[in-house]
Amino acid sequence: MSLFNVYQLGFSDAYSNHPWMGIRWNLSNSGTEAIVRSSVINWLIYTSPAIVIFGGLAMLRRKQDFRLALVMVIVGIPLSVFVITSLILPYQYYYARYLVSESVPYAIVACVVAMFSGDSLSWRRLGVIAVILTIPLFGYYTFKQFGAEEGVRPLSVLRKIAAHVDEGDVLLIEPSGWSIPRFGIETPLRFYFGLKTFALPANERDVASAKLAKSFRNVWLLSPTVIENDRFVLEERLLHSDKVVEREGRIPTKIIENFWRQELFLYAMKKPGYPSSRGEAFKILSGRHAVSRESYETSAILDDGWHGLESIHVWSTGMARIHLKNTMFVNNMLPNLMKLEIRPYAASKERPVKIQVRVGDRKLVFDYTNNALNTIEIPIACPRNAEQCEIEFVVENTTSPKILGRSSDARLLGFALYSFSFE
Repeated sequence: MSLFNVYQLGFSDAYSNHPWMGIRWNLSNSGTEAIVRSSVINWLIYTSPAIVIFGGLAMLRRKQDFRLALVMVIVGIPLSVFVITSLILPYQYYYARYLVSESVPYAIVACVVAMFSGDSLSWRRLGVIAVILTIPLFGYYTFKQFGAEEGVRPLSVLRKIAAHVDEGDVLLIEPSGWSIPRFGIETPLRFYFGLKTFALPANERDVASAKLAKSFRNVWLLSPTVIENDRFVLEERLLHSDKVVEREGRIPTKIIENFWRQELFLYAMKKPGYPSSRGEAFKILSGRHAVSRESYETSAILDDGWHGLESIHVWSTGMARIHLKNTMFVNNMLPNLMKLEIRPYAASKERPVKIQVRVGDRKLVFDYTNNALNTIEIPIACPRNAEQCEIEFVVENTTSPKILGRSSDARLLGFALYSFSFE
């Protein structure tokens, strides 16, 4: 921290809402306590290299053996810092483990070298004392971390989640309702397991997931709470739990078994043509389906050549396609007939609109001289057991509202699709 930050911490409310400084450690507006806890550790951090250098030089000037100076610096400085930080630094043991784990191996090596290269009996005794001091301390913290199993059980949960989500899938994460840090789940899934993850609020779930369904093979949803949505099927319930060393301002003496604990629910979106791992698939049923942004059926069948979905319809361009897969329908059989409710754009006697439809080896032609709502019937001229079928539309005499002087909309519009049904 800078001196100004230390002043803000100790003599103002600037850090009162800080999750650690203000809420966890109660250092906000704590006066000289904030200065002691902030300044002393900073002084140690920034001056420790100088202490090592000048301390070593001072020992050499006193004609101490360089090996003695080496051991005293490597062993003495970390232990001194450890003792001082235990008095002034909150959660000192948590940070001290890094210091000890990094310095102890070098100290042990130095002590071993000193023990077997010196002739002085006192020097050998000092080396033995250094080993006795460092190895148990290192072993104590190492044992505590092994006992904590940090990351072991959470990693197993992440592996289970990643096992469901394939390379071409996307994983949505419910951003609310977490009692554990959400980033502890989201970050490793994204960077360690390489999954495509997005945080998605519940009020945007239906619209966004319908759009994502067109770009990804499967859409998954991870939530800390049960969701009620007939488009999603529960794949697996997971218990995320973690052991941590006791988080107090002293050397740890016990392990908290369920410091982070939360049940997670993994859902798969039932999408036309793509069954979930439980073998369930969403099917397009017979009957009328209204076109809308929220319609999964609409998103499933539209292919190239369509403008963006609007609230009650979607506009075609001059060339558009509908793509049907047998897996979208019951018994994996294509329907016999498709009915469309359409309205040609700006059709009149002066500028008639012609729509040509091609399905398999069949061609249909529809001529319009007005823009009234019409229902057209299109036989599905593909074998019923075929895996897929393309319906192609070619619209002659398309135009835009801008060309007609009606608005600034420059999109070329063919016809508006309002609903469809299958028989």
